[in-house]
Amino acid sequence: MLLIVGRTKPSKYYSIYHDRHWLRWHLRFRPTLEKKIRFGGKSRNVRECSARHTLNQNPFFETASQDKARSQPMISNQNAKPSDRFDPFNSRTCRQVRNDLAHSLVTAITTHSSEPVFTLVHNYLSRNNTAAVRHYLIDRRERYHNIFSCIRSAGFPGEDIWPVAIALWDEHLFFEVHEWLEQTWHQSQGAEKESYQAVIRAAGVYIHLEASRRASAVRLATKAADGLFRHRNILAGYFDVTRLLGKLKSLDPVPPKLSPALPAATQTSTG
Repeated sequence: MLLIVGRTKPSKYYSIYHDRHWLRWHLRFRPTLEKKIRFGGKSRNVRECSARHTLNQNPFFETASQDKARSQPMISNQNAKPSDRFDPFNSRTCRQVRNDLAHSLVTAITTHSSEPVFTLVHNYLSRNNTAAVRHYLIDRRERYHNIFSCIRSAGFPGEDIWPVAIALWDEHLFFEVHEWLEQTWHQSQGAEKESYQAVIRAAGVYIHLEASRRASAVRLATKAADGLFRHRNILAGYFDVTRLLGKLKSLDPVPPKLSPALPAATQTSTG
């Protein structure tokens, strides 16, 4: 406990603020007022406090000036030149762009209207973006065009969402695969729910690999492979499960094509 001892009452009270990981305190006193602070049971005069009891040496306490100095590197990092890589795991802006586009695409496919998603891309491109964000937006716009062309030729999905999921996968839109299947996953139960989860996790593997997060990809690949193997009979009617399992087990950065199931759906829809 921290104690203040003085001959008279200080002009301004000290205060202790509790934060999540540390305590920050500010002590104000008159120059002529002698106060003593007790650290670990030892009472010392403020002016004579040894270096090992100063706030600089204590990770749980810091003065206002130290707090300001500590924040300077964070500010300089924010003003530094951005990385050329689109990184939604560490950049709030990148994460917001990715999420907005994916959610808009899922809504566009569901409502059979592509205009809102391309309007969103256009609005983002009109802003002052970094080169990485701009490249991501242009790349997504092209891939989204391919998706809608594929969907129009096959007919918009009804009860079966797998043709769209496979089309998204083959365009390397793995986060969009996640978002597209997740809405059905929430409403499913039992083995069907677990089969959706397995594909969602498989898509997550390539999301992590794209971001150079290999350790996370390894952990997720193990879970995805387990689910795919257990529910291979359900998924075999839509794509080659064995081929995907082989890619996941070797952690091949080149994802397999799942499109063999799509031509059958196209022929059925177009007659």
